Amino acid sequence: MDVVEHVVRVLLVDDDQDNYVLTRRLLAEARGVRFDLEWAKTCEEGLEAMERALYHAHLVDYNLATEDGLKLLLAATSSGCQAPIIMLTDPEDPGAAVAARQAGATDSLVKGRASAELLERFICDVIERKRLEDELRRTNKLVAVGRLTGAIAHDFNNLLTVINGSCEILLSTLWPDDPVRQEVEEIREAGERAVSLIQQLFAVSRSQVSHLGLLNLNDVLLSMAKTLALLLGEGIGLQLELAQGLGNVRADRGQIKQVVMNLIVNSREAMPAGGSLTIETANVELDDEYAVAHPGIATGPYVMVAVSDTGCGMTPEATDHLFEPIPTTEETGLGLGLATVHGIVQQSGGHLDVCSEVGRGTTFRLYLPRVDETEESPQDGDNVVVHTRGQETILVVEDQHQVRKLVARMLRGLGYTVLEAGRVQDVPPLFRTTGGPIDLVLADVVMPEMSGPDLVAKLRELDQGFRVLYMSGYTDDMTRRHGVVGPEVTVVSKPFTVEKLAKVVREVLDGANGKGAGKAEE
Repeated sequence: MDVVEHVVRVLLVDDDQDNYVLTRRLLAEARGVRFDLEWAKTCEEGLEAMERALYHAHLVDYNLATEDGLKLLLAATSSGCQAPIIMLTDPEDPGAAVAARQAGATDSLVKGRASAELLERFICDVIERKRLEDELRRTNKLVAVGRLTGAIAHDFNNLLTVINGSCEILLSTLWPDDPVRQEVEEIREAGERAVSLIQQLFAVSRSQVSHLGLLNLNDVLLSMAKTLALLLGEGIGLQLELAQGLGNVRADRGQIKQVVMNLIVNSREAMPAGGSLTIETANVELDDEYAVAHPGIATGPYVMVAVSDTGCGMTPEATDHLFEPIPTTEETGLGLGLATVHGIVQQSGGHLDVCSEVGRGTTFRLYLPRVDETEESPQDGDNVVVHTRGQETILVVEDQHQVRKLVARMLRGLGYTVLEAGRVQDVPPLFRTTGGPIDLVLADVVMPEMSGPDLVAKLRELDQGFRVLYMSGYTDDMTRRHGVVGPEVTVVSKPFTVEKLAKVVREVLDGANGKGAGKAEE
């Protein structure tokens, strides 16, 4: 709930009618904001009103007639009250403010000493501060998830490289009617689902590797229409209302599809008895008023995608936790779905807004910056067939034994001569004793003794003629931290298929600059 809405709803919990009349008069005199004040005379009335989560701020008297205001404060916070609570203290009790803050109050205010201007500014400042604190708390959760995913990504993706790669090689040796083939395909499919899961974790932490391109969201949605209809099932009608002349956005096509799919799944779960779902697109202009109401959003032209359902809807309390990595309310039951959506949209420079009403349905509005560019035409080299086999000599440097053996096997199957090194200290002797030149060094980015880039720098002292390709199971951000930067650097992300490895190896070997194709490959 934002302080910048046209009406700021305030609940006063105070058994003194004179204080209610005074507070109402002061708030009515406010010039910058229009306040809507409601009054609860007892602790019970106050707690019941606070649990409805209808207010932007609560003013609670420290000394209620029958109950201590601190007891109400503790009861409200324990019941999940999210809006700020301002404790009204007696001027003759200076210790009350300290006790209130220790008990969980957002702030405190001495009764009878505030003018209309001061009270207005104080309430608005407290609401904004609480919003910023909540945003910081959510950001810290994302940072924690990002650190967790970064810590597990390397080992997890190494395992997936071995599992998926071994399945791919094994399938290439089996006849179509081999009874073992179905079991191997099941293993490969499970491995691919695991890859999708780790990508969702990256999206939640905003660490996912993005491959940006110019997109028309109408085209993306039309290409998904049949899939979305099947996903919704027969009981839910799908309607597309796509704007004519829709502008383009710069985003990752795969991630945008992931956003749409997750929103569709969320809507489907909200309509167990059937209903209708509408996807709408439009060119919109976000003005100063919208930017003030949604801090961090720049004004200007955007493309909007709205996903509306006729489902059960959500309470304001549920929407407050909607995009958290691990929702705190059982009512949502969304796992990583909407957290993934939020992470992708934030990473794409966009904004996600939600409007929901219990019993009426929910609308998600996705805003992405509109760009004044036309569809990119294919480059001359885009249609060139890449021959993925070769006879060059490749040195594979990877500390994980299973990964190294698998990659070497893939490359030998493509016709290359392969040298292997599991330790950094074994690499220089290979350069000195190999009869012919080493054409390509394929090195893991992160290794126990030395990073891949540092190793390559040392090898350049022995030989300047080889090309370089890195492989990594880390996020793009973590890879850059280990020195893999620059337009001349190419990284292939784990896990990769034989086809992907063959293509990128060939591109690097045939590259014009002698050091790599200068891009990251998923």
